Amino acid sequence: MKEIVKIFKENKGYARMIELKKAQIHTRRIAEAIETGIIEKVKPGLYKLVDYPWDEHVSFADVCNSNMRTVICLI
Repeated sequence: MKEIVKIFKENKGYARMIELKKAQIHTRRIAEAIETGIIEKVKPGLYKLVDYPWDEHVSFADVCNSNMRTVICLI
């Protein structure tokens, strides 16, 4: 699990399935990390580290990471 956490910390708390597969992390280990509460599924193919030091704007980050074409306007 340490290498999974390392990948997430290198990517500011987020990782995509493609990145995890490139690092040769098997899907069973990803499922195990979800079951144990280490990571959380944001959407299919996108995960976030639960213990990352998130701030009050984490929901905005979830939306932006879910779709790279997203623009958030707070006006």
